[in-house]
Amino acid sequence: MKNVYEFNLEQDGHKLYYQSEPREIGILERNWLNNLKGEIANESTHEHNVVINLTWFKANWEETEPLRKFVESLGPVENVKLWFAGTIDGNYWITYSHIEIYHYLKNQGYAISFVGFADEHWHSWMPKWFVSNNLNVDMNDIVLSKSPEYLYLCYNRKPKIHREWLVNELLSKGLIDRGWVTFEKGHYPEIDKLTGNTDNIKPTTDERFSRPEDLTSLGYLNVWRNSFLVVVSETDHDDPWQLTEKTWKPIFGLRPFLINGHRDVYDILEKLGFYTPKDLFKDNKLDCHHENVVRQIQKLYHMSPNELYDLWEDQFEMLLYNRQRMFEMAINDSKVLNWPQASPKPHSVPVAS
Repeated sequence: MKNVYEFNLEQDGHKLYYQSEPREIGILERNWLNNLKGEIANESTHEHNVVINLTWFKANWEETEPLRKFVESLGPVENVKLWFAGTIDGNYWITYSHIEIYHYLKNQGYAISFVGFADEHWHSWMPKWFVSNNLNVDMNDIVLSKSPEYLYLCYNRKPKIHREWLVNELLSKGLIDRGWVTFEKGHYPEIDKLTGNTDNIKPTTDERFSRPEDLTSLGYLNVWRNSFLVVVSETDHDDPWQLTEKTWKPIFGLRPFLINGHRDVYDILEKLGFYTPKDLFKDNKLDCHHENVVRQIQKLYHMSPNELYDLWEDQFEMLLYNRQRMFEMAINDSKVLNWPQASPKPHSVPVAS
């Protein structure tokens, strides 16, 4: 069994793992890190292993001096491996930006792996978390209405740039009238008029924004039942690996979906064994760029409510498979390393041409 150390830069004496509300997230992250350290101890070929938690990680060169000194104190480079771990903040910003500590350690010759929201060892505790919070949801409460009022549902809370790009495009193309779209108040008068006063009764622990924080539900089920498609505005538009609770909601809730985020994020779902919008809408060129999201909505815009329901029924076998796949992940999520959840999709279900 190899040596495993967890390194968290400290601030005011507190470890920088997730400490905001809901506190449950911090507990889940802590359990995940403990499981990861146990696997590394059993499987690593390096004598010394340092797990670096990226949640609120301060990557400035001066502030990472304690990390550099600790790693160098462990002895020869060939005996040490570094494991960057992120299930909330992700890993992409360490690997694809000019973060001095990462490039310094890499150039020194240290072995480095990435776990969590990462291409090498992708794993997330979020599917299990969402499923466990919604076990009492009745299937009859989430199936699509036979005459859905909305073509698409698109929740936007924090007003990030890629969400603005999406909403600007929806407005410029005249597509907003068939959607249930939310956004931070004061940005879009059209949206404020339509949905600005909704969700006010939902409790929130984060009052920085006009929209409440709603991490573990599908929102108002009346809106859900009456929405054919869910447009997911993921946390970042430049992270190809991050899949938060936002994406797991339509999978749990039996909805076709489109993701507004990094172009390649569907690759993660495909590797995990899910049907993606490429399958659902039979378009292998469909990706997560906001222009392609809007283009797909345009293709559906003139379909009647009855036609949308018929399309949902045609997709239902894939949607049900995705939901079952999510439950499978939730049940078998204890192993972190080496993509333990991945499995091939059944050939009996039609795939994209």
